[in-house]
Amino acid sequence: MDHLSEHNRTPESQILRNGMIFLCILGLIYGLLFQLRLLFLSSLTVLATLFALWFYARQVSSRFRIERKLQNKALEDQFVTVRLTVKNCSFLPAFKPLVIDFFSPDKAPYHQLSGPAFMWPGAVASMSYKGVCFNKRGSYEVGPARIVATDPLGVFSSFRLLLNPTTNPLLVLPATEDLKNLAPQKNPRSRSLSFGEYSLPKPGQSLDFHGLREYRPGDPARFIHWPTSAHRNRLLIKEYDRSQPRQTLVFLDLDGAQLRGLGRHSTHEYGIRAAASFVQYSLQKGQPSGLFAFCEENIAIRPRRGLHHMPQILEALTHSRPSTKATASFWPFFQQHSQETQKSRYSILSVLVLPTIVPDSKTLFLQCQSLLDVGHSVHVHFISGHSFLPLTLTKKRPEQEFTELLTIALKLRALGVQVSIQKNAQSLQDSLAQHFFKPVIRIRPKKAVKQ
Repeated sequence: MDHLSEHNRTPESQILRNGMIFLCILGLIYGLLFQLRLLFLSSLTVLATLFALWFYARQVSSRFRIERKLQNKALEDQFVTVRLTVKNCSFLPAFKPLVIDFFSPDKAPYHQLSGPAFMWPGAVASMSYKGVCFNKRGSYEVGPARIVATDPLGVFSSFRLLLNPTTNPLLVLPATEDLKNLAPQKNPRSRSLSFGEYSLPKPGQSLDFHGLREYRPGDPARFIHWPTSAHRNRLLIKEYDRSQPRQTLVFLDLDGAQLRGLGRHSTHEYGIRAAASFVQYSLQKGQPSGLFAFCEENIAIRPRRGLHHMPQILEALTHSRPSTKATASFWPFFQQHSQETQKSRYSILSVLVLPTIVPDSKTLFLQCQSLLDVGHSVHVHFISGHSFLPLTLTKKRPEQEFTELLTIALKLRALGVQVSIQKNAQSLQDSLAQHFFKPVIRIRPKKAVKQ
């Protein structure tokens, strides 16, 4: 922290101060050797004055109090306003105090705030700054703050910790992405539509007209469509749409063996943000949604309705860590929680978020097929690890890994599963575009054979 205090001094003031001290010491030595009393006393007086100014700055800087106010939760990349109340508790006035606060989630954590030019003893000043949560999700501490105070002449500046160094906790939650512009795709092999749509309309009672059918004994007479019945000479009953309610189940695999990348640019961080976005989208549509994450301490949040449940989901994802259990696997965890909802009255959409290099294709096909057989819609979202920084030596080239993942994705599409692939530095909305992962076939011209 010393480099911050030196940064606030101009080179001219440092040269002037050091030069004065050097001349005074030289005058003391010269006056003492040659018995020059006037030179000795004048040099001693200047040195005493400089010492008094240095002591003044240190006394003032050590007697400040600061109160900090800010929100205790924020999203990644969100600006947080920090308000500071600075009080001079010294019996001496302060000249141009400078507050340096430490905001740890920011890329540049030190924020310098200039106070008023003059503060009487007991004076209070208010100041604020905005810090951005640049670092990834997690728990952070804001503070402590330091104070830089100068003497009346501006010769010395003292960089000291506050009288009451306090910190404020700040929980940085995973960022979510708005998925309002989804391009949904109908899945004919399931009983409901794929991600982004409501359930299939079925005959029942609502305000939306569905069609006509033959009259059956016991049908209410008020539903008879008399004009068409008179025209066809038989009784016909009006039917209305009955939309089957639907819920979304998001399954997230945070197996540590599949981790690639560092910091916010890692497969697991992309997977966490994608899972939170899927849950948020479903809750925005008014549909119940649940989250099941396989990690160091598994997360199982049952389907609920309402956006007011989103902070609990984000907080659970904030504290999640990749699983380091060698004997545990994602698929038993997935099978356990997916079977619990197979007899639900809802039409279910299962979203699998897999931050993986190359998944176990045989197990993946079997699990997806079992969900399709019981009438679930299935959406598999891959976080491809080929474009992230590998943490260990890889046996395959990145292009080969992506080709294998692409082959698995095409086979899943043939089963009736909607698939999307997200790569590094790509938004979730772009990865959900239709036919994104289809390969581009380039035909190279044949080289001319040399005669």
